[in-house]
Amino acid sequence: MYKIGNEPYDESFNKKCPKCTLGLVRLYRHINPKKGKQKWVSMGWYCNRCKYVWMDKKIENYED
Repeated sequence: MYKIGNEPYDESFNKKCPKCTLGLVRLYRHINPKKGKQKWVSMGWYCNRCKYVWMDKKIENYED
């Protein structure tokens, strides 16, 4: 779907792409468990120009 880089998102990027300085877009994952509430979980940042994804440093495992 998207190329994922080997470097995690760093707060020093300040929501801008470090490669081209374009603003980054937040990526979310939809969780819809059999029991409980559905939710959107923040996963990483995406640059439209570079087509590159920086994943959050801490990714929790959620059971579907």
